[in-house]
This record gives sequence, structure tokens and C-alpha cells, in this order.
Amino acid sequence: MTQFNVASFLSERALTDPNAPAVCFVKERSLIENFFSVFSFTNSKRNPEYDQLSFLELDQSVNALVHNLSQRGVKAGMRTLLMVKPGLDLIQIVFALFKIGAVPVVIDPGMGIARFFQCAKQSKVEWVLGKPLAIGLARWFFSGLDNNKLISTGRNFARAIRTELGKHSYSARSVEADTLAAVLFTSGSTGAAKGVRYTHGMFYAQVQLIREAYSIEAGEVDLPMLAVFALFNPALGMCTVVPEMNPSRPAQVKPRKIVDSIDRFQVTNSFGSPTLWKLVTDYCEREGRQLPSLKRVIMAGAPAPQNLLTRLQRLLPKGEIFTPYGATEALP
Repeated sequence: MTQFNVASFLSERALTDPNAPAVCFVKERSLIENFFSVFSFTNSKRNPEYDQLSFLELDQSVNALVHNLSQRGVKAGMRTLLMVKPGLDLIQIVFALFKIGAVPVVIDPGMGIARFFQCAKQSKVEWVLGKPLAIGLARWFFSGLDNNKLISTGRNFARAIRTELGKHSYSARSVEADTLAAVLFTSGSTGAAKGVRYTHGMFYAQVQLIREAYSIEAGEVDLPMLAVFALFNPALGMCTVVPEMNPSRPAQVKPRKIVDSIDRFQVTNSFGSPTLWKLVTDYCEREGRQLPSLKRVIMAGAPAPQNLLTRLQRLLPKGEIFTPYGATEALP
């Protein structure tokens, strides 16, 4: 019987290549470091410190989350709104919910608070996981939801997860192809935000098709400039480099940071909107930089101007540009 739950791919990778890097992310600075960086002209130019998790460490973290959430009462089929930081937090929690068989609801924070919670209410969520401030907002918007179902992922939660690391091993729940896996909302940048119902069979098929269509190999490195695309990487065996950018204000990204990360980690794959790639292209042309490590750029989310494609291709001596349809055009 086919195991359609893509969380099983993470556990397999943790067994076959446990020490391979799974996620690279900027280390969080202390309050003192953040304070001094405001007044330091040199610190803002300094390369940030990165940390990483291997596939084994990522799977152990996911298992600790599965244990914690299951103890709280999160069960298969329950819709769970995520209000967590894109990158490592999002990847860990989504794969924990997949293992349980619960249904993560992921909404683009860039659409604004009112529209965000309007989408959340439409999704009929039963649980909410988020940072303390986000949970405070959720209490106001979901006044009828039991307080025990509003889970703050603050310091106490993180401490509880750390104490469970390495103590538990959970297999991904067996599911049918048509079992609901997640509700992922489009950005709403080209119209009303659309909640796409992903089944486990759809995720499973997409992983296979993406791997074959783009000739992606395990061990490649991805820098996804749309957080939701990082969710495919553990299943594809790719390392995720979490970009230095505010996902709620993508147009304000500093292109130097993106290009520096691509160079530093020898990124082979990257997804982004035409707006983001225009910023990167403008910067590279201005500074005389190229992107030799990139094998492929995937550009979607809005129409891609031919002029931009031509200019960007000049910066990719070994790479190709793909402009596929996205969820708005292709999914129910």
C-alpha cells in the first residue's frame, strides 16, 4: 500500500542520510545584540551567523512536537491555523501536523490582519499555534475558541519541546490519497485570496512531479522566497536556506542579502515572484554580480515580463528560468 503522507519522506531521509543539512537559518540575536546593532553602522554590513539542523535533528524535533501536540489533544483531521515564523518553525510544525494527520492552515501574513483572520474563519479552524502576540490577536478574533486550543509557541513551549528531543519516534500516519492534508491560501495579490485544499495524494504527486520535471536531486540547496515552498524540501531531500526577509513585506527585501546567501550556501534552486527577482536582477547588474551556483530559478505569482527573463538569464551561466502556473491557475 502506498504511503501518501509526505512526512514519511522526512523520516526516510533521516535514516538514509542523517547528517545531511536540512535547514540553515540565521541565529537569533539577544536583546543586547539587537540594541547595539541599531547604533552600529558596521554591524549591519556584517555577515550574519547561521545555524543548521540535519535531517536527523529535524526529524527528532518534529517527533518532539508530535508528542507535545498529541498530548494536548491535537488529532487527525483537526484544522490548525499556523501563525508562526516562516522558515524553521513553519517547517517543523507543518511536518509534525502531517505526522499526526492534522490539517495545517497556512495564510500569507502579507495580506493584512483583517483579511488574514477572515480567511482563517472561513477555514473553520479548531486549533491555533502562534507566537505570543499572534495568540493575543487570535483570542480576540476567535472569542468562541477554547483557550486550551490557542497554543503559544513562546519560550515555555520551546523549552518543553527541547526536553523531549530524542525521546520519541513517531511514524507518519497512514492516509488515503483523498484525505485532506492542508489548506494553503494564495497571496491574494492578483485577486481574492483563495484557500486551496491540498489532499495527501496531491502533495505526494507534486513531490514526484517536481522532482522529475526539474531534475531535482537529493542534496541540492534551495532558497525559497515564498515560505510555503519550503514545505516541499524535506520530502525532496533538499536543504532549505531560510532567506533574510520579512515575509509580510517581500517588496522591501534587501537583494544583497539574498545574493550573499545564494553565494554563501551555493544555492542551486530558488523560487520567487517577478517583483523579487527584479530587485535581485537590478542589484546584480548594478554591482556586477552573477549567480553561478543556481541551476534553476522558478518564477511565479504574477506575470513575468520578457525583459526581466532576458536580463536574469544573463546572470545564470549554468541555470534556467521556469515560469509555471501556480495554485491560483491550477488547483481547486
